[in-house]
Amino acid sequence: MRELIEETGLVADPADAHVVTMLVDDSHGVPRLTAVVRITAWTGTLANPVPDKFDRWEFFDLHALACVGDVFVPAALALDAVWPGVIPGLVPATSYSIAADQPPVPGEPAEAARLRAEMAQMVIDGGWAPCAPVQEALRTVPRHRFAPEANLLAAYDGGDRAVITRYHDAGTAISAASAALSCGAAASTPP
Repeated sequence: MRELIEETGLVADPADAHVVTMLVDDSHGVPRLTAVVRITAWTGTLANPVPDKFDRWEFFDLHALACVGDVFVPAALALDAVWPGVIPGLVPATSYSIAADQPPVPGEPAEAARLRAEMAQMVIDGGWAPCAPVQEALRTVPRHRFAPEANLLAAYDGGDRAVITRYHDAGTAISAASAALSCGAAASTPP
């Protein structure tokens, strides 16, 4: 709690601090130990009271973390301990989970849930997902996690546009998340 206020200007009650895990990794031959502490409630305004130690602090939408650029490795590993897979391509680290009750972890921004519900309803209402398993998948699978390069509106476009996820060096699209309409139609077609 002391470091939180000293380094960010935010204040939290110790009851709102939950130790998730201890991470061990290596940087240029030097072992690092990182305590991952999840703070579930705080007050204050995010600041940088120690500019000699940090360039800046920023809040990001969870779905956008894979696209923000380089993230300090211990911070990226800490985020991965709470939301596995949110930042791809991380260096390996050993994790020692702490055996304690943990509050539920929200897995996505509310806007993603709203857009996913709208997309699912559009596909279902259009008759492109007539079976219950496909409808449930449309309602629950976080598409934005599979297309971190796209903004939420593009990831949850309920139309017939695929979301390009990878480009070749020459600029040609080489990988995509299928359009929601084609996913429902393909998945619900009987063999």
